[in-house]
Amino acid sequence: MSKINADAILKIFLTNLAIQVCNVVTGVLTARILLPMGRGELATVILWPSVLAGLGLLGSNWALTREAAARPDKEADMARTAVVLSLALAGLGMVLGYFLVPHFLPPDKRHLTDLARVYLLFLPLNFLALNLIGLEQGRMRWRRFNLVRLSVTLPYLFLLLGFWVLGVNRVAWFILALLVSNLFPVMLCLILQWQKILQGRARRKDTLYLLRQGFPFFLAAVGGVIASQVDKALVVSLLSMEAVGWYACAFTFAAAHGFLGEALGTTTFTALATEPDPGRQGQYLSKVFRQSSLLYLGAGSGVALLAPLAIVPLFGREFAPAVKPAALLALVTSLAALSSVLNEGLRGLGKTSPGIKAQFLGGGVVALGAWFLVPSYGLMGMAAAAVLGVLGQLLVLLAVVMALLRLSPAQLWGFRLEEVKSLWARLREVMPLGVWLTKVKK
Repeated sequence: MSKINADAILKIFLTNLAIQVCNVVTGVLTARILLPMGRGELATVILWPSVLAGLGLLGSNWALTREAAARPDKEADMARTAVVLSLALAGLGMVLGYFLVPHFLPPDKRHLTDLARVYLLFLPLNFLALNLIGLEQGRMRWRRFNLVRLSVTLPYLFLLLGFWVLGVNRVAWFILALLVSNLFPVMLCLILQWQKILQGRARRKDTLYLLRQGFPFFLAAVGGVIASQVDKALVVSLLSMEAVGWYACAFTFAAAHGFLGEALGTTTFTALATEPDPGRQGQYLSKVFRQSSLLYLGAGSGVALLAPLAIVPLFGREFAPAVKPAALLALVTSLAALSSVLNEGLRGLGKTSPGIKAQFLGGGVVALGAWFLVPSYGLMGMAAAAVLGVLGQLLVLLAVVMALLRLSPAQLWGFRLEEVKSLWARLREVMPLGVWLTKVKK
């Protein structure tokens, strides 16, 4: 695990910070330009193509990441196979989506069918980017990994700034902007991997091997989609278009601190995938979880407290009903992030089943909670259901990790003064951005 050092975590952290800042700004711009009704339409249009994108890869991106880490000498063949497999799976997904999307949209929102079908073009772009960036993650080329991830958010931000200046307020233009911005990481990945793609061979047996290796991760992707999208699907199905816009605003604000521990989760997958010693695996994962818990405990509380003060000035008076749900959803972000750290660790160990079961359980709790709470409490009922679902998911993963790696509750939650000092030292490293930029230039 020597390659998963503080410098790598720092660079991923700063990239995540930049991405999150862009996401918040684009979220504010989208709300300001489209208002609640238009924001709800945009959320409705992108929902089901995004679900298909989460499922359609069949776990091949995670299989490619693990194979790149284990067999670096086969990277050229994997790069060529990644392109062929991405295009084939995207074609299948687009055909299925074209016929299925109209049936998934509720009757009062079926006028958005054509736009949702157009957004199915997101699938080939997303599949190519995720499969090729998986090779970068597996080979621990963190600079290239971070660059590709940034290449989608910055163009989208600039496009939305242009819409703001020009007064463009049609949802169709936002869909076009999303597709154009997702083209950038694909082009960058192809440029970075072009020589290997030309040199490699896409053999049928390699493709089938990746699909077999990816199947457990596909099941994990199903669980992930259920855990992350079930609340949005229920909001679209049960509430008005304006309420969908309010929920999207609340979710954007509440997710502001979600990036804090992503660097730890990202590197945990690769670290545990390359560490054979169970004792060191347990030490690494418990330390990462403790530090992530400290981050999210403080940050989630801060975001919840800021919601009444910041949402209306940022998003506009039309989004005032999003304030209370945002405070609850800030807790959802924190608990989901902690679940993600544990799940990434388990995936790195090749254990996908616990995460799948936890995510299915969490999704079921959300659906059941929404069934009882939304009719009486509306958006607050949906937010409360989301809290219950992610809490159940986290408790299951904690129990599995403690049993598998023989960790005690004190090892996962036993915060010490030294732990706080260590975390503070890492945060201080983040402050002088000029130091990091100097290192990147070198």
